[in-house]
Amino acid sequence: MTTVEIIDRIRDWLNDNVCSQIKLKRPYDDDVTKFELVHPVAYSIFYPAQKANNEIGIPSISVMFDEATDDGKIYTLPIKLIFCVYSPGFHKPRDDFTPDNEGWRDLLNFMDRTKAAIIRSRNLNGVSAQLPLTLGLTIPEEQTPELDPYYFGYITFDVNASSYPQSEISKML
Repeated sequence: MTTVEIIDRIRDWLNDNVCSQIKLKRPYDDDVTKFELVHPVAYSIFYPAQKANNEIGIPSISVMFDEATDDGKIYTLPIKLIFCVYSPGFHKPRDDFTPDNEGWRDLLNFMDRTKAAIIRSRNLNGVSAQLPLTLGLTIPEEQTPELDPYYFGYITFDVNASSYPQSEISKML
């Protein structure tokens, strides 16, 4: 299985088994006080900050990887899921809202649901997730105003696949 196939299979599994089961806030570009509840979307490698149809790619999970290794027998791909949620604060009727810095709760609930689904299944569309899973928060060094209602976190885990057989390597060149 190629690196692209592994990442795309994990993305599809997340969309089908995690993102479709939860709704989170999606911001409106022109008014920080408004939002709508939508299903998050999982993306391969990077999420588009602004998609072609002008929808913002938030809430989301990006499926990324760090420094894969291949010893000729086993191909190990360290997967990093990057989560992004939007939470400007507490909303009241008539579009009144109060910033509350509580978006981390939405983020951790989203991450916990994902973690539970991965542990429960371990088979992500034919890709085997290896335990342990590691969770963490991504906090920008300087929280800038444009990032203020956005919260980021990650889950990491390894996947293992067989190395390409020698007979297949020449076909890939």
